[in-house]
Amino acid sequence: MASSGDHAAAAKHLRVLLPFTCDSLRIPDELAEEIGAEEALVVGPMGGNGKVLWRVEVGRDGNGAFLGRGWPELADACGVGAGWLLVLRHRGRGVLTVKAFDRTRCLRDLGAPAPSPAEAAVSGKATARKPQFIIVLSTDFMEKMPIPAKFLQQHIPKEHQNNCMAIVLGPHGKVYNIKLETYRSDMFFTGGWSQFMVFHDITESNALLVRYEGNMVFTVKVFGTDGIPRDSKQKENRAQQRSTLPHSEKLQKAPSVSIQKHKRKNKTSLGRNSIYKIGPPSWIKKQINTNTLEKHLALAKAFCDAIGLQKPCTITLRTSRADGTKSWLVHGLTCKTSSYLLVQGWRQFCQENHLKEGDTCTFNVIETTLWNVLITRHEEKMNQFCYQETPKSKKNKSNTDGQKMLQGSMNYLNKSRTKSVFEIGPPAWVKKEINASTIENHLNLPLPFCKAIGFRQRCMITLKTSTSSTKSWQACLNLYQNCGQLVGGWKSFCLDNGIRVGDVCTMEIIETTLWNVTVDRREDRTR
Repeated sequence: MASSGDHAAAAKHLRVLLPFTCDSLRIPDELAEEIGAEEALVVGPMGGNGKVLWRVEVGRDGNGAFLGRGWPELADACGVGAGWLLVLRHRGRGVLTVKAFDRTRCLRDLGAPAPSPAEAAVSGKATARKPQFIIVLSTDFMEKMPIPAKFLQQHIPKEHQNNCMAIVLGPHGKVYNIKLETYRSDMFFTGGWSQFMVFHDITESNALLVRYEGNMVFTVKVFGTDGIPRDSKQKENRAQQRSTLPHSEKLQKAPSVSIQKHKRKNKTSLGRNSIYKIGPPSWIKKQINTNTLEKHLALAKAFCDAIGLQKPCTITLRTSRADGTKSWLVHGLTCKTSSYLLVQGWRQFCQENHLKEGDTCTFNVIETTLWNVLITRHEEKMNQFCYQETPKSKKNKSNTDGQKMLQGSMNYLNKSRTKSVFEIGPPAWVKKEINASTIENHLNLPLPFCKAIGFRQRCMITLKTSTSSTKSWQACLNLYQNCGQLVGGWKSFCLDNGIRVGDVCTMEIIETTLWNVTVDRREDRTR
């Protein structure tokens, strides 16, 4: 049986997202059980900038648990109103703290009037609480998600509002590069956002709490339908297992594909301790036409070859909706016309998902034969941004592999009246086990990895150990015939971070010359 101390420690982690109501507030039974008393102590305002504990009844009726007597007075003192959302957190011993998000879904200080943009900019720099907003998801937000206009105006400096990329830290701390698009005074998470949602099994039934860390870095927490934060560790473990499937060894000739390089005997020291990956996630987007609905779906052969789909097989198509996940089996065939066809089972998928001409399907590749499908209806696309490459832009586009990778490995195909766009990676990372020579001299990197992410000549790399930290190290990358080497500055990085023989460094490519380094200590792995 857990001790009371263990129970109190667990209680401190319980938080819930709830819609505001005035007379009483419905709370999950789990929260009432954690409080474990007929009265809760809620931290609220006490005039000026002071705080006080408000005594609020914890009651039960036929519909479950609620905060009753004392709640209306607290709500009035806090200044919350209809349409607001609250995040209650149990700190142990029956003490609750409250975060309030107003009708614009931006975080507000309890008991304080809404600040002007100028006041918000000044106070935001001085307060310990970082700016946050809540997004209640809808179908429109699955491919792109807006940053509330008020939040953008008050908390993101103008010099950052022209950025084309944001860094998003997922529920388990994994780093994602998400493209930004602006339209008039609005800003949206776009490129890579739908893959982020699929990876974490986020649907329209969820809500997101987004915290701004500064310098266009955001942290995302996911709330389930019950208002309780969702644990995504199990999902992460499954995804990591999928990313190490052995079929990836067959794809090493395509540098913009997911690549795993495993330890092999009788190879050079360069290959013994290197594991690297460029992508996934991979995806392909197809616009539906009459021929697609009535016959089959043609996919680019280059895309299918890259993900390991090179012979007839059965593919599982999966859609995630608020009412659950549903799957369809579709047979795939190679075709002489340099394409791969989805045939038997495809028409049934179209009919049961009510696909129409003009709709767009985005196929996110979870595994080679398991694809999650995101459907964008034709009538919804009037409100969405999409990039279409023109013949003129094709002529001006560089043909080097490195520049293609820097542009996201995007390939646009115009065949049979159907436009297709696909991407294989990024993000990219390289993992290296550290030895004595690495610390004293330099770090060797596989040449195919360096070429795949766009390096063709000597350059400076910025190394960071946290995307939210201002501290960084400069190291020089030299390219040779059989490898790349991090020199000048690498030794300082090792010394400053206490890196020892046997530690493993994972370098995630945020931008081509900006790498985030995670150090896995040898002693931690041997415990």
